[in-house]
Amino acid sequence: MKMMKENDCFIEYLKEIGFEWNNQFNYHITNNNLTTEEYRVLKKHNFISSIPKNSTKIYLDLNVWINFRDVHMGKKPSNSKWNDIYQKAIYLNEFYDVYFVTSLNIYSELQKQDTSENFIELLKIIGKLSKELTVENPLQLVFDETFFCLMDMLKVNKSDFDFNSYQWDKASAIYGMPFINVKNSNDAVIAMNKTLIDAIYQIPFRDCYKLFEFHNQGIDGFKKVSDELNQDLAYKKGVRSKNLEELYIEEFHGAIEASSEIINSALVSFMKWYYDTTLVEIKVIKEKELINIFSNLFRYGKIQQYFPSLQIHSGLHASVRYDKSKKFTPNDLFDFHHASSAIPYCDYFVTDNPLAQRLINKPLAIGKKFDTRILPAKTELILQVFDEMLNNKA
Repeated sequence: MKMMKENDCFIEYLKEIGFEWNNQFNYHITNNNLTTEEYRVLKKHNFISSIPKNSTKIYLDLNVWINFRDVHMGKKPSNSKWNDIYQKAIYLNEFYDVYFVTSLNIYSELQKQDTSENFIELLKIIGKLSKELTVENPLQLVFDETFFCLMDMLKVNKSDFDFNSYQWDKASAIYGMPFINVKNSNDAVIAMNKTLIDAIYQIPFRDCYKLFEFHNQGIDGFKKVSDELNQDLAYKKGVRSKNLEELYIEEFHGAIEASSEIINSALVSFMKWYYDTTLVEIKVIKEKELINIFSNLFRYGKIQQYFPSLQIHSGLHASVRYDKSKKFTPNDLFDFHHASSAIPYCDYFVTDNPLAQRLINKPLAIGKKFDTRILPAKTELILQVFDEMLNNKA
């Protein structure tokens, strides 16, 4: 992540939002008992603790957000029911602990918008209705899913870890921390990094675009990947002759391999923590090929709900390979990222109809496994769900 080109501009911006840099820096110079990473985790925990335990999390397709923005700006929506949906969303958010959560994938899609007044209003609405709550970025999710898989398998209990909240964070924090990395960091550098963490956690979602340069493949990158996947479908002998279960196993194994670096890092972190030692090296983990345990568990149906984000991503890829009438598209790949991050951790997932049907119907039927209600982004269905919430909580 890249800070604004001029540091002075960044400091001036922080002043505008009421962040007192010098006071925070001096505080961290005096209070230096935590490492930078420990402090980041503490800030995250403090934010998550402010979220009611039984809150409802709803993940919306970007087109739904755009309809919300249009209603908010007094524009006439394509369907008049969006007026009612938007007003009920505000009411649920303010009085019923319903959070319309976001993700890094939403921001990736937002980059296809422009930075006009319409865009700014869209960011404000997302920030307001999400209350800045977001699913962690995909790499951090895989790290945490590895950690919690190991904890559950080994029956490790620790009060610091909450299975129901670890995957959440404040929106401005998921894009990464611009840490100052130097060897033999002294107290001043550590205090500076902690102050940066404080600043990041105070930045509202509406201003993220001003401060950071986000790195994602964009539509061109996804087009290249989808073309390569379609070439496999066309030329790889037998790729579509297998049953869905075989394809699912292949895809999950591939997802584990593609995530090997982050999973290996999580394995090392877990073993250091579990055995209370600093002697574990990632080289040993790789040599023992411990990462293969997860693929083997999945192959023999023992993976249960571990690695949910990778399971959903793998299932969606397998379902396209299994469907002889379907090819991969760039939009598919965007959608797969939304689904894999949000479905395991949200109560509702609202998306476009083709993806919704793929997720709901056999052979995939992924929503049932993770107890998530998947909805096509149709006004009558969304209204029905909102009314159910209002009636159930009345």
